[in-house]
Amino acid sequence: MVRVLFGIFLIGHGLGHVSWFLAGFVSSFGQGQERHPPLFNDAIAASGPIGKVIGIAALLVAAAFVVGAIAFFQDATWWKGVVGAGIAGSMLVAVAWWNPAGMVSALAIGANLGIALVTYFPLGDDLITTCL
Repeated sequence: MVRVLFGIFLIGHGLGHVSWFLAGFVSSFGQGQERHPPLFNDAIAASGPIGKVIGIAALLVAAAFVVGAIAFFQDATWWKGVVGAGIAGSMLVAVAWWNPAGMVSALAIGANLGIALVTYFPLGDDLITTCL
């Protein structure tokens, strides 16, 4: 059961990154949400060139998590590497769009740290391989 929940969480976390992609390419997406990454300045908008690059990176991250989850469900030996690439990319996207007043980036970073703990530490490996 824990194994299934972890795989579903990987897919859900990955699909959550699609919102960053949509923010750069769909003008009506995220009305009322932060349209500028506060880490930089107001000259950089989600729909601008840098926002689109961040959006494409987020779409690649989403693909990495979904492919990693599918590989995890199939017991492929390489799933940890793909999920690790997704974690690294997700951290970069979350930091690039960091908003100290918002929760999205903080939740994404927290989810990435949780996934890393379960994926790369022995206790997490035991949890997903031995629990029913």
